[in-house]
Parts: sequence; C-alpha cells; structure tokens
Amino acid sequence: MHLRSIAAAATIAAAAILGFTTAAHAQQPAYRPAGGYHQIHDLRWVTGHVGTAVLTLQKETREYGGHRAAALEYLRNAHSELRAAEEFAGANGYQYGDLGYYPPNNTSGFRAGVQANDRAVYNAQQHAQTWIATLQRESRDFGGHKENAIGWLQRAETELTLALR
Repeated sequence: MHLRSIAAAATIAAAAILGFTTAAHAQQPAYRPAGGYHQIHDLRWVTGHVGTAVLTLQKETREYGGHRAAALEYLRNAHSELRAAEEFAGANGYQYGDLGYYPPNNTSGFRAGVQANDRAVYNAQQHAQTWIATLQRESRDFGGHKENAIGWLQRAETELTLALR
C-alpha cells in the first residue's frame, strides 16, 4: 500500500513538472531557440563603433567633395538600424554577453600617402569593411535591421572611398 502511494505521488509530481516546463516553453519568444540564449556581442560592438565613427566624422572640417557628408548620413542611418536591431534582440529574448571576442582591426597602419587630416575618413572607411564582415557573419537578421544596416554601411564605405581619391 505504501509503495502505491509513493508511485502515485511520483506520477503526480512528474505530471506537474512536465506541465510546468511545457507551459514555460510555450511562452518563450519565437526568435529564441529552445537551446538557450544568444550572445549578441558582435552587434553591440559594431553599434558602438559606428556611433564613434559618426562622432569623429562630425568633427572633421574638410568636406571631401560632399562625400564625407553623404557617408556621415549613411553611417547615422546604419547606427539607427543597429540600435533597432538591439531593441529587437532585447524584445525577443536575446541576451547580451561579452564573449571576449573582438573582430580584427584591419587598420593597424595607415596606407602610404594618407595625410594626417585624412585619418578620420580613412579609419572609418577601413572599419566599415570590418563592420560589414562582422554583421554578415551573424546568422540572425534581427527583424531585418541587420540587412538594412549592412546596406547603409556599404553606401557609407563607398562614399568614404570616393572621399579619399
């Protein structure tokens, strides 16, 4: 008799646990896989650096035939899309985390002939390539904001390249 009570109690406990985990699983955001939380360090890294590039290029006084201004506008648009991607990630259960990974900086030195006053434009142009590659490596689309940001970054990189000619 005692064994039957224990077995019944175990069955009830197992059913309660299964019911609880099934309900909890059903409440997970659609964009978060059942395996756990995503780390979106790269997105935050790119967002921060694009914001810094905007601030740096705003201080630049040379116009570069209008290319700096166009690139600055494109970078602002990219930054807005990246911020929207971060908001999307937060609203859909993605977790921020520091993976200790920083994409390689491909501007370890200046190319021959880059003037000191061209460094802000040159650095932004070189970094844009890294930002694009970093975002392209990301498999999630963050509600379409990632692709929009890549498009703006590509336009900005083109304008920055033209500015340096």
